[in-house]
Amino acid sequence: MKNILMFLNRLLLKHMDKVAHAAITYGIVFTLATHWTLDGAIAVGILFGVAKEIYDKLSYGKFSLGDLIADILGIILAVLLGA
Repeated sequence: MKNILMFLNRLLLKHMDKVAHAAITYGIVFTLATHWTLDGAIAVGILFGVAKEIYDKLSYGKFSLGDLIADILGIILAVLLGA
């Protein structure tokens, strides 16, 4: 069990940016879905992820497909957990 926890800890630390992307889009969709339609909340989550990557490309010269995948996973998680 200790080895599994150490592995998960290293994995999270290595990919903290991806975890943050998933958590933010999860929060956006989950929060907006209480006030908007689910489709609208999902659209805002997707637009946020794409806009962030366009900003990163223009500012830092890097567009991350991995970050977009993390955004989509956050959206899927929000929908599955009842957004």
